[in-house]
Amino acid sequence: MESLKDKVAIILCVKDSKDYLFEQLDSIRIQEFVDCDIFVGNDGCSKETEKILKKHAKKIFAGPKDGFAKNFIYSLNNVPNKYDFYAFCDHDDIWMKSKLKHSIDCLRAYDNSKPNLYCGRTLLINETGNEIGFSPSFRKKPSFLNALVQSIAGGNTMVFNKETKNLLSMVSLNKPIVSHDWLTYVLVSAVGGNIYYDNIPQIKYRIHKNNKIGSNKGLVAFYRRAKKVFNGSWKSWINSNISQINEVIPQIKINLSTFKKFIRMRNEKNIFKRICLFIDLGIYRQTFIGNISLFLMIVFKKI
Repeated sequence: MESLKDKVAIILCVKDSKDYLFEQLDSIRIQEFVDCDIFVGNDGCSKETEKILKKHAKKIFAGPKDGFAKNFIYSLNNVPNKYDFYAFCDHDDIWMKSKLKHSIDCLRAYDNSKPNLYCGRTLLINETGNEIGFSPSFRKKPSFLNALVQSIAGGNTMVFNKETKNLLSMVSLNKPIVSHDWLTYVLVSAVGGNIYYDNIPQIKYRIHKNNKIGSNKGLVAFYRRAKKVFNGSWKSWINSNISQINEVIPQIKINLSTFKKFIRMRNEKNIFKRICLFIDLGIYRQTFIGNISLFLMIVFKKI
């Protein structure tokens, strides 16, 4: 008799990944009320780690070896379209046993014929697994106006439907990708899909010295973000996202005028006209300080 459980494809991407892997795999194994298959994007892990993964994975793909973001998108594109839902997964976190079921229940509120995305806050843990706090809590509604200038959740929290997978298949791997999670948020919101941001953490996000991204919280993180704004990195990242949005332009309807206004604002040389376009457009970040920073980025043409 065929299982009535939702079938979920988990995209786990690895590179030099061994520490904490067993804990993550164990937390996937005990997921409640779903059937999971793990697909691994191998961007260069050791033979020992690959041996561990072969015992748990449905299939292992040789990654593109061009950064973690492309590894996730490339691996997702190689996963069959037969699954009910898909989830990105890092190698060093721990999932709550209800993570997938809870995420899917949240997504059921939406029309499944549209791209739908679940994402959320995380419980932070250190190298030994002790809880050390939470990622920032965001209360403003997820939207394209927010996604253009901010990534609100890690890919390790993301669960999405087949329509979102199909949308991500349009991403160009020949162009730069800043991060797979920001790009997913941008594209789903651009085409009028639904985003559920959950303030109740469903994963334990491990902070350690080898994190590719790390926590987005605290003075150190704020300093890093400010540095990237003023050295031009942030503007370059926005350029990359815009380039990928152009790949899905035929799918964009309600947000096309917003996208064109955003481009016009970025290109406007007159500071006063640029500020007027910014106010008219209504783009926003999730916090008061973030919006002050955004205004300064517009003033100094750093976006």
